[in-house]
Amino acid sequence: MESFELEQDLRTELGRHERLLWASRPYQGLLLRQSDTRSIPFSLFFLGFAIWEYGAISSGAPLLFALFGVPFVLTASRCL
Repeated sequence: MESFELEQDLRTELGRHERLLWASRPYQGLLLRQSDTRSIPFSLFFLGFAIWEYGAISSGAPLLFALFGVPFVLTASRCL
């Protein structure tokens, strides 16, 4: 369906005081930004520490190991 046809079909559904702001299809596919070149490697790095932290806690490592990984897990969760 062309954009004009879509717009005409949608206009019949609008109320009296409503207006159509956008009638098209969103961009398809994966869209990366320039900032992703830094954030993706850092998030993978911190994800690795989060996995290590889980392994350390589940294997009964000393409390020091668990406390060492807490900042990394918090940073990894922030990167999401």
